[in-house]
Amino acid sequence: MFLSLKKIKYSVIIKLASDTLLAIKTVGLWSVGKLYISTFIDRFLDSNNKYDVIDSLDPRETIPNHPSVTHATIYVPTRARPFLKLLNSLDLNKSETVFVDFGCGKGRALLLAADFGIKNIKGIEFCNKLSAIAVINTKKYLNQSSAIKIEIINTDMSVYEVDPSDNLFYFYNPCDEFILKKVIKNIIHSLSLNSKMGTIIYQNNTINYPIFFNEFSELSYLFCRDFSGNKFFVFKIN
Repeated sequence: MFLSLKKIKYSVIIKLASDTLLAIKTVGLWSVGKLYISTFIDRFLDSNNKYDVIDSLDPRETIPNHPSVTHATIYVPTRARPFLKLLNSLDLNKSETVFVDFGCGKGRALLLAADFGIKNIKGIEFCNKLSAIAVINTKKYLNQSSAIKIEIINTDMSVYEVDPSDNLFYFYNPCDEFILKKVIKNIIHSLSLNSKMGTIIYQNNTINYPIFFNEFSELSYLFCRDFSGNKFFVFKIN
């Protein structure tokens, strides 16, 4: 939601308008207005960016026959300044953090996590076109920094095998609850087998709270951070 209108089909614009009206009804006009302002700020500051991360893409138009595509949402880039503020509020041990972005799209959040100082980063993306762009973007970034490891994994997030070292999981509203619940179960199962703890960041700017997270007793809700209409819900995995 709240995407660039450049090169976007009419049907997607109609969906954007519908989602915007729903968001205004749910979180209010002021929050939606702040979100649009943060989007314009990001686009202005990144207007000469060498990375292809800004323009949106709908996986349903690229891989229409994929079994999970009906559950997917349109790729929208993570906004830089709100996301970095969120990471800064988490008091992370950067050297021990393994950041996993489920539905990483073109890799915007991966590059931001690297800028923040996280050294071990993974992006999970099932859309071939998006993951290919993410690979190009991360290669450009890694040419400037050999101390960071960024891995792009082109697979359905619901079948990704969570590594015991993974401990910071990010979702920017990549899909519906059907897939999200599968991924969260996989995360909880993997961490419980290895007696590990972790943190889930779920960003969804159009809701007041992700109620389906209450189904998981292993999760503890910590807080919600709202930066210019960008809403990050943070959960601890016990």
